[in-house]
Amino acid sequence: FETCNNINLDILLKLEKSIDVYIYISMSWTISLEDDIESTIQPLQTYKYLQEVANIDPEVPSSDLNEQEQQLIDDVLTILSGGEGHFIQFDVSFDPSLSDDRINGPKYRIDPRIHVGFKDLIVSINLIASCAYSVRVFAEIYSSLEYGSVLNAFACSFRNLYKQFLIFLAPLDHQIRESGTGSTKLLNVYTFLLPFRAYLLKSKVLITAFLNAFNPENRIAMDKSDIASSAESNKLALALNMSYYSMNEFKGGSVLRLTSEVLRDALGDSDAVYLYQELLTAGSQPYLKMIISWLTEGVLIDPYDEFLIQKSSGFYVDNVGTQFREFWNRRFSLRNSVPPMAFNNKEIRHKVLEAGKYINVIIRTLGNDRTALKYDPEILRQLNSLTSIEDPQLLVCVEKAYDFANTELLKLLKTHKYSVKEFVRVLKDLYFFGETQTLNKFLDLAKKDLQKPVSEVDLGSLQKSLSVVLNPENMWSQFISVSLAQDPLKESLTDLLLYSQSAGSRTDEGIGFNFVQVDFTPPFPLSIFVSKRTIQRYQYLSRFLMEVNRSYQIMQDLWIIRLQDPAFVCFDNNDALHEDVIRRASLLHDRMTRFIAFLNTHITESGIMVHWDQFCAKLETETTVTQLEYDHNLYLNKCMDRCFLTKEQSLKFVLLLLATSRKYSQFLQANMKSIHFMTSANDDDNESISQRRLGTIAWLGDAVLKFETSFQHSMKRFLSAIHENVSFNGLADVATLRLSQQLESLIKS
Repeated sequence: FETCNNINLDILLKLEKSIDVYIYISMSWTISLEDDIESTIQPLQTYKYLQEVANIDPEVPSSDLNEQEQQLIDDVLTILSGGEGHFIQFDVSFDPSLSDDRINGPKYRIDPRIHVGFKDLIVSINLIASCAYSVRVFAEIYSSLEYGSVLNAFACSFRNLYKQFLIFLAPLDHQIRESGTGSTKLLNVYTFLLPFRAYLLKSKVLITAFLNAFNPENRIAMDKSDIASSAESNKLALALNMSYYSMNEFKGGSVLRLTSEVLRDALGDSDAVYLYQELLTAGSQPYLKMIISWLTEGVLIDPYDEFLIQKSSGFYVDNVGTQFREFWNRRFSLRNSVPPMAFNNKEIRHKVLEAGKYINVIIRTLGNDRTALKYDPEILRQLNSLTSIEDPQLLVCVEKAYDFANTELLKLLKTHKYSVKEFVRVLKDLYFFGETQTLNKFLDLAKKDLQKPVSEVDLGSLQKSLSVVLNPENMWSQFISVSLAQDPLKESLTDLLLYSQSAGSRTDEGIGFNFVQVDFTPPFPLSIFVSKRTIQRYQYLSRFLMEVNRSYQIMQDLWIIRLQDPAFVCFDNNDALHEDVIRRASLLHDRMTRFIAFLNTHITESGIMVHWDQFCAKLETETTVTQLEYDHNLYLNKCMDRCFLTKEQSLKFVLLLLATSRKYSQFLQANMKSIHFMTSANDDDNESISQRRLGTIAWLGDAVLKFETSFQHSMKRFLSAIHENVSFNGLADVATLRLSQQLESLIKS
């Protein structure tokens, strides 16, 4: 005790030994009244506390200016180490028991009896002491991992900064205590502190920005005693949109982004730039480790929810092969948080997300053997050489890692058991009535069930019919099933075009043919590049082709009846009224049949098959999964466009023409008795029968005329919609021009 300054042994002897007191005497001296106490050392208001306990009157400043200056120097050393002096004490507004007050730094009250010539220097030194106090307390509070590893790294950096400050003070302390009284002046102390002053002030600016991000409604301003720092703090508060950070939890990427903004705001100040770069480098290390682990191993190491990618806890890997692209869309996704400045571009964030997913899929497909994936050593070297989140090489590494993962995954998909080439061929064959004729066989077998009202269709019976036509030895059969859509094709496609959503309950209007669709659940890992929306477009195309084929089949059934039934034979007897009606009915049927044949040729031979050949050619040369997915979606979009499913008007009238054709054919087949009665005239008929026959001829003629008018009107509107599409796109291909000419000839006929 005799070697310690400012401590009166009589005061200590008056304290009870049961009191736990930790006293900061100098920079590194600590006295404890009980050696067995283990707790975090907290700075106390040492001198004031002991005086209050022992009821000792405060010391009176010396009337001699030299002695008073030495007393102030002792106080300065005390406040710089986090305590209170004799004449420089904490302000009454400062409560050291409140963490908010401590982290904001104390304000000091100077004894009014101090000579006015010392006060300006003391005020400047007080600001340095307050900033040092704030840095130390920030390091203590945010060392807890509950604030995340990034803030913890910043806290460690601030702790190192404070340790360097204490080391920086050690020569000054030694000089004051070893030299004689009066040899060191207060101005010398302030001058000695100047090299470290800028670092502490800039650290306080960053800490203030952090605290404002935590609580933007109650912004904190720096000590007004330092005009320059106050102006800098106010400027920073205006430049940074703190409400942007308050919308999300302030950790991880938010901390790095705010530090980057403070760094950019400080450009031109060499001391501030150096400090912020050092802090950003230290704070970036946990985040860079997450990035490297994600990009190279597909593993998300984020125990404190700081990374820009999040992992869903409600989805399990066991369901990957059966659930529709759940692994792709729900297992990992972009976190709704503020990203670091380097990942401000959403496209870059998606590349980071997909690069890790690709690697994750590759490793999982290889049986979770990470050594089986030979990662590019050059990319690994560049990633491991990154020092900061602001390193310009970071984005270059992300691009290279994304390209590498993209290429490797496509190689795997081409050589896997479920080859991507075979997969797209199976989809085309299944949905577009390919060589195996699986869909045609199923529709023929399930014809009775599909002609029932949709509410009476037995889905189990449909599934049995599908199982009969599927080849059990085909490995793809296990992924194919049948279901009933929520809405008819027109409503479903209208919702798709208008970006709306149906109510969710299936309408009971219509028969099973209008709702039946084939489902295909892609196996893993093919499910990563085929989304539910992609299969949905296959289903839309398939249902439209079913509409066309069913309409054509119905027209063919009527054609067979016409060839076999003598009622449809005309003898060119202009006096027979019924022959005129039969001739008009037959001609309308011919026009409808030709329309469906033209349409079928346009969408299959001139559309789907042409685009399929183009897609297969691209598939041979593609090198990335992203390009494969893009070309696949482009192929489907072109097919839908060729089938007139991408424009509301053309969709409306092509479906109306098909429906009119089916209704007309079914109308004639349902009224064959009337047609036979109309054509069975002979000389023995009485006047009543003749009148009935004439009435039937008139009724049938009016019905044919209505169908003819409706068909003609819809044909004109459909042709107009095609011309509008050509005008909108600015270019028409040969197939579209040919179809337009064919439709014009039908209209003129």
